[in-house]
Amino acid sequence: MSHLHPQRGSSATPILVFFGIVILSVIFFFVFTLPKAATEKEAAQAAEQAAAAAQAAEVVKPAPAVPAPSETAPVVPETPKRFSTPRGFLEVVSQKLAAGDVKAAGELLGADALAGDSGTAFSAVFGEAGFRPAPGKGIVEIGDFDEKVRFAIPLSDSGVAGNPGSPAGASPAPVKVAGSSLDLPPPPPITLPGAADPAPVSAPAIPTLPAPGDPSPAPVPTLLPPNAPSAATAPAKAAPAKADPADLKLEFDLARDDEKGWKAAAVHFPKGLLEAVAAKIGRAKLPASVLNQDDSQDPLRVAEVFLKAVLKQDYAVARAVTDTEKVTREKVAGLCIVFEEGQYRMADQRPISAPVAQADTSWVLIKVHSDRDNSASDFGLEMQRNASKEWRIIGVNFSNLLAAYVKASGAGGAAYSPLVKNPKGGESLVLYFEFNESGLHPRAQRQLQIVANLLRDDPNRKIRISGFSDAVGSHDYNVQLSGARALSVKDQLAAVGVSPAQIVTEGFGELKPLDPNVKPDGSDNPDGRSRNRRTEIFLDF
Repeated sequence: MSHLHPQRGSSATPILVFFGIVILSVIFFFVFTLPKAATEKEAAQAAEQAAAAAQAAEVVKPAPAVPAPSETAPVVPETPKRFSTPRGFLEVVSQKLAAGDVKAAGELLGADALAGDSGTAFSAVFGEAGFRPAPGKGIVEIGDFDEKVRFAIPLSDSGVAGNPGSPAGASPAPVKVAGSSLDLPPPPPITLPGAADPAPVSAPAIPTLPAPGDPSPAPVPTLLPPNAPSAATAPAKAAPAKADPADLKLEFDLARDDEKGWKAAAVHFPKGLLEAVAAKIGRAKLPASVLNQDDSQDPLRVAEVFLKAVLKQDYAVARAVTDTEKVTREKVAGLCIVFEEGQYRMADQRPISAPVAQADTSWVLIKVHSDRDNSASDFGLEMQRNASKEWRIIGVNFSNLLAAYVKASGAGGAAYSPLVKNPKGGESLVLYFEFNESGLHPRAQRQLQIVANLLRDDPNRKIRISGFSDAVGSHDYNVQLSGARALSVKDQLAAVGVSPAQIVTEGFGELKPLDPNVKPDGSDNPDGRSRNRRTEIFLDF
């Protein structure tokens, strides 16, 4: 028995130790671990609450104000110190004008180019009249002469002038460009969005038209305001003529400069532009010296006037710049025929140049383009100063143009010139016919319309029409056939307004051939015979 007691005591000891450890762990958890966790939890909750409070209390700053949409002002380029090309110089001028910085453009052109009344006219064009470089149209190189190059800036009416926000009759004070007579008014005020719109205007009632045979038609309602003068007393106001967009341009002569590379030597105001400006602001606001400028002192201008007149078949203007004793009407008409049939126009770039220019004589080369054949050609003008020192055209050489026309025109595999030398001197206009026919080709009818237009400037003069044939058939038959061809031309001219009393006809048969009817070996020459089937029109002025 005594042996067993020590065994029970030894086995209970581990159990007591285990329970003691458990009890100590529990006590440690409740005394140390649990309070610490609670404290950390409370701290975390406090941090979350503080963060939430801070977030709720945070003031949201407003986004920066976005400016209201408005038109982007054109960027005015900085002026380079030196220009390597004349086009580069003028492009900067054009950009400044497009951006509305007319003063900077005038300063770049310089006081020499805008001296005197040129500066005043420049101010009127881009100031009060409100013209600007035409959008989408590039600078045009017109030509060169006397070591200068002439360019043009196409213009358009930008609508700047006449802004409704300006007081009636108010003229803003001009801005003076140092060293020139350039007076530039400040830009007109801009009408802001949201301004009061004008009251709508109700459309007038459409008048009731009378029934057929109604003796008393319904009165037409008047469109005049109550206090306006009646139609009988109100002065008639003619609508201003619309300017040709091709005439709305400003021209510049540019010359080399040691310091800047290129500079403006002169500014030219074509008459079409001046008329458009005068229609907007009145002729009184343009200098008389500019309005009455003498274009006859400028060989390039005279050449351009002649070319445009021929293109428009304006014979009065074309003859005004030619020496009528040296340039025949037939030659002018022949040039018109070639232009009309070939659908020629001025070349887009550098159409006029004066490779030979002296004090009193000049040779001008004009480049043209055919829209019909998509081909280029040229012709020359010989010019000379007359006793009044005015440039006049004394010769027209369009052999290159005729060669291109002859190559691209004609019928039956052959092509012919509309001009031939006349035994009496000068040239005759020529119309060609089919074999054994006296009827006019449609092309000949168009050519005769040009001749009829030419005759309108002097209805008292005579026109002589000579008919010819080839050598096939008897002489009597050919005389009859050639006479019938001449009569066909006369009838057509009479149909388009030429007095029959002005026309004299004759038939020569196979006589006076232009080309041989047979070849040297005695065989038939079809091309030669086709050139002989013709009528010649000689304007016996």
